[in-house]
Amino acid sequence: MQRLRDEAEKEASEQVDMAALEKASIQELLGPLKLKVHEIHADGHCLYNAISNQLSKRYHQEVDHQELRQLTATYMRNHSDDFIPFLYTDNGDMYSADDFEHYCNEIEKTPRWGGQLEILAISRVKEVPIHIVQMGQPVLKVNEEEYPNKQPLKLAYHKHLYSLGAHYNSLLDA
Repeated sequence: MQRLRDEAEKEASEQVDMAALEKASIQELLGPLKLKVHEIHADGHCLYNAISNQLSKRYHQEVDHQELRQLTATYMRNHSDDFIPFLYTDNGDMYSADDFEHYCNEIEKTPRWGGQLEILAISRVKEVPIHIVQMGQPVLKVNEEEYPNKQPLKLAYHKHLYSLGAHYNSLLDA
């Protein structure tokens, strides 16, 4: 057993620490942008809580994650043609109207993780651009051209930093 533990430990020590690499990479990107990471609890609501933090800090709007979820789901339902073409079932079929309604219900009522479609919906609901900093990519600017005179909400996307998977943090001015 000890030999197996030693081998596993040796193998692990030779692995690239993607979490550390990602953290350093994002920190390097934030320096010139004069931003710092504000940690958001990893609970399935991180996207909504990060945006809630941004709305509070940048626009003095107080809205909690549950209200953002409801606004997001409502917007997506009302603009389903903008979202359904990007959603597929596990077997590769495009979402039906029922599948989409189930998806929106999950956004609204569960800690389902949010992604690019939800970011787009929130940007449109709140009428603000959203910038996302992530490792190895240029800053993703959502609806920058649609709301050019608005201060963007700023988020960090972490793919490797947390063991649970993808995570969003809020970015505040340094």
